[in-house]
Amino acid sequence: MSADDEDSPTIIIDPAGDVVITIADERYPLSTASYRIKSEKLQNCSPYFKRLIGSSSFSEGANIQAQLVQLHKKYQDAKDAPTAELPSVNVDHIGQIGKVKDIRGLMTDFFRINHDLGISGGHLSVPLTNLANLCIVCDRFDSLEILKRYVISNNIFAGTQRRKSLPARDTWNEERSRMRMLVAVLLNHAPWFEDTAQLIAKGSRVWAEPEDTADRALWWDLPMIEDELKCRRSAIISTISSLLSHCVSLYTSGTLQCKLGYSNSLQCDVYQLGEIVKFFNRLGLMTLESTMAGTDGRDPFDGDIIKAFELLRQVPAYQIDKDHAHCGLRNRLIPSIDDIQTRLNQLAICGDCWSTDRAALLWTSAKKPLIFSSQSSQDETRRRIMRTSKLGHTCTKSHERIRDLCLSVDKNWKIPR
Repeated sequence: MSADDEDSPTIIIDPAGDVVITIADERYPLSTASYRIKSEKLQNCSPYFKRLIGSSSFSEGANIQAQLVQLHKKYQDAKDAPTAELPSVNVDHIGQIGKVKDIRGLMTDFFRINHDLGISGGHLSVPLTNLANLCIVCDRFDSLEILKRYVISNNIFAGTQRRKSLPARDTWNEERSRMRMLVAVLLNHAPWFEDTAQLIAKGSRVWAEPEDTADRALWWDLPMIEDELKCRRSAIISTISSLLSHCVSLYTSGTLQCKLGYSNSLQCDVYQLGEIVKFFNRLGLMTLESTMAGTDGRDPFDGDIIKAFELLRQVPAYQIDKDHAHCGLRNRLIPSIDDIQTRLNQLAICGDCWSTDRAALLWTSAKKPLIFSSQSSQDETRRRIMRTSKLGHTCTKSHERIRDLCLSVDKNWKIPR
């Protein structure tokens, strides 16, 4: 490297670098910096930079290539060339990263990874925020595969893994979970897709109160899966709502539900209907109001789905007298909740299926079954297993069961008496 580079403000990624890239993102004016890089190395790692500095189809690329020809005529080895004489190019946007005080460290790590140097300070423990931001920058510059190989070869996922003792649900951190989901999607890391279950169950504050995400980090609008997560939550809430409505409709259908044949069986049904409505209303899951003046659109349930199940499980064993011990809602509702929750073990987006059969996994593009019933679902599942066995994974049937239940237009609830 030339002696006059000692006081240069340029960050030297490769002393033999032959191009200077200046990062001048307007969101971080105090972090504007230049980086001396090796053009051939960066072009091999990043199609974005290959087009920017290596393609004669663009004026920047043609200009840089012409300058490089002159540079190599003047200096036999690029390391002998002063930084001030190197061709340069400006980049004004690095992607929707999270808020940081200074982007120079992040961009230094980006260029180092693309020069096979690794991140500054070693890779034994990389904070999750740093990893997520690196993913965003690499996605912006088309070099995710380089980052993925680096992360896997250096076992960085283990270094950023959550503590073994997970925090309670009440202390769940949505932003941290979203960072993990972003890394899972961009680097195709199957284990971290498990975080999608929490977001589906709890919902997101940005769904409840939509905001402009243009100035927010990319993990607040997860690429490829944000709409899928919303779709799954909405479909599951609709399924629970369908079950509750069905329970009420049983007692308003005119068909006697009490099968004891006692003289007060009709009174038993009336009593049970009243208690059911009061219970659902107390939980905030159902209301009764006149429709004569029209109804205002209500916001969908924005609470924790898992907690909603826990509340429903608290339904008392209502009985009009000691002889009607098994006539109430509890004996009908709990088995159905058990069935739904068993299916909801497949609530998360499956990371393995995301890699092997993404199109079949998505609820957003799935055809809605006209009706769901236990028997028809089992028959269809067997047929689908035969069709998809060649995929080499065995969890497809579980995903299809819960998807068909939640997306079906009508649901044939088989509730025991």
